[in-house]
Amino acid sequence: MLTHLVVRIVSVPFTAHDRAHQIEKSAIQLVSFDKTALLQPGASQDITLVMDLFYIASFDAVAARTFLLEDGRYYFAIGNGAHSALNNVMAEMGYTVADGMTANGNANHVRVWVNDTFRAMRQPDFGPEGFTTINGLYRTRPNQPITTHLDNACLNYFAPGSTLHLSRTNWERTWGEWDYQENRSAVWNPTALYTTRPAAINPSGELRRQLLFVNVYEPGSTDTSHIRHGVNTSYSLIDMKGESFDHPQWERILDQMTIGELLETIGRNFGGTSPIIGINYPGSVDNDGAAAGPVGNFHPRFNVAMPANLNLGVSNFSDINARMFPSHSTQAMTFNQALLFEIGEMFCESGYYAGHDGLWGPGMNIIRVPQGGRNTEYFSSCPQHSFIAGAQMTAGMQSNGMIAAPKHFAFNDHEMGRYGYGAFMTEQTAREIQLRAFEGAVAVGGARKMMNALNRLGPTWVGNHDGVQNQILRGEWNFSGYVLTDNANGNFQTPRGVAFGTDKWMLMSTRNTWFDSELNRTVLLNDARLFEAVRTANHRILYVYVNSRAMNGIAIGAQVVRAIPWWEALLISFIVIFAVFAAATITMYVLSILKEKKGGKKS
Repeated sequence: MLTHLVVRIVSVPFTAHDRAHQIEKSAIQLVSFDKTALLQPGASQDITLVMDLFYIASFDAVAARTFLLEDGRYYFAIGNGAHSALNNVMAEMGYTVADGMTANGNANHVRVWVNDTFRAMRQPDFGPEGFTTINGLYRTRPNQPITTHLDNACLNYFAPGSTLHLSRTNWERTWGEWDYQENRSAVWNPTALYTTRPAAINPSGELRRQLLFVNVYEPGSTDTSHIRHGVNTSYSLIDMKGESFDHPQWERILDQMTIGELLETIGRNFGGTSPIIGINYPGSVDNDGAAAGPVGNFHPRFNVAMPANLNLGVSNFSDINARMFPSHSTQAMTFNQALLFEIGEMFCESGYYAGHDGLWGPGMNIIRVPQGGRNTEYFSSCPQHSFIAGAQMTAGMQSNGMIAAPKHFAFNDHEMGRYGYGAFMTEQTAREIQLRAFEGAVAVGGARKMMNALNRLGPTWVGNHDGVQNQILRGEWNFSGYVLTDNANGNFQTPRGVAFGTDKWMLMSTRNTWFDSELNRTVLLNDARLFEAVRTANHRILYVYVNSRAMNGIAIGAQVVRAIPWWEALLISFIVIFAVFAAATITMYVLSILKEKKGGKKS
């Protein structure tokens, strides 16, 4: 008995328009995949793979400045793996093992579509009839037309002609040459590459300004009298459960919050969010959740007695660790959409079991090299493979109220020096490779939170990049959740990034002073742009949590109060008593020494 992998592969035309406008295309690429059930010998199963033409379009960053579906011949093939499907395409083109193929393909498994219309895809009308996963998930329609937003990601934007990109148009000039010896071993001759290698670029002018975040943020008006805060009303957050993000009562909820509460919600908490007594919000607990599942022990708020037979006799929540799972890359290797969704559901249940309201995952970065430092947290080196896997796992995680936070958004290319390094690339590379996986998690999987990365795109920290966080994430992918930082341990992760779409800073307590110096009551009362951005960030955060597990047990009319359990009060009492005793002992000791010295002088 076996299960069989069915993949759909496409070979797209490489045209004169591509060569003229620096558009790159893979000779063959994945479109979709699925697995059969366990089949008995001789049994069969029909598999339907649905796709949307948008995912075989190419991004033209030079001329059309959007995605293009070009005219020409498109070869769609199925097979039991990518190599099998590629062999089938080659067979349709007339090639056999006599031409160097490792095995003959089957042209009957190929369909050729001739597209006679050159079309721009600025605002595709996605729906259930378009790209659909096996359980009916589909990509939402963009809120705004798709166009270029990442010009500064490429060094040529700052120094035209300074950088040479790998290109099918001219392999010899952009890659180098391979000399094949008689023993068939390949020897690389890098002469062509090094003779065209650009000189090192000395950051200056606009590039330097953006690297240093100099005058990039433009303050708003100093008149903030129109922005309400600390209004003495009695609205509760639970009243907004199930209401739309644009419901007018949200403004009254935000008006009721003090400046201190607004600032504490977006900072001063490493993982979740702090309680807000004024609006009866109990706070939230978030933790890591990529790859191996929710990590860590149970949160102290669940430190209560449990049945003695639970988990081999353990009777205390804080002693029970969450379940562990195979790595994301191992999960993706199953090519099983249903299983990926189920793993997401298990993440959800395991997170609940650990007392978490949100999980930082799944990991959606691209595996660039096999020995990458965080490969276990990512699905694949293939963007479309990651797109589908991330969509399914995110949807599974959120199927019962858990909040997924795909990470690290985006361009987290490597682990060495990940704090603040600049990832430079063309916008086509960014959209079709680095961003595609996140697009699946958000626009298909419905992620309600996003963890941004520690690196820059070009010279700009991604948390300050309007194109990445607002135009693409929120505008094109319909993201309605909130964005939080990874561990905010770098000064380049300035809290003024709240004006560019970062909503929350993951702060260790040692970083609170730095955060407060950048964003505080005085700063807000003198900068209307920042004040409004902080309110918007709070709006996004609270909108996510009011519709989550974090509000379980909170009913309309309920009040959240700060309470100290008896054991904690007793512990505090003991600490105070011992502190007083220690202080008295030290005082008496010092006085005795002084008395002895005084007596010694008299004698």
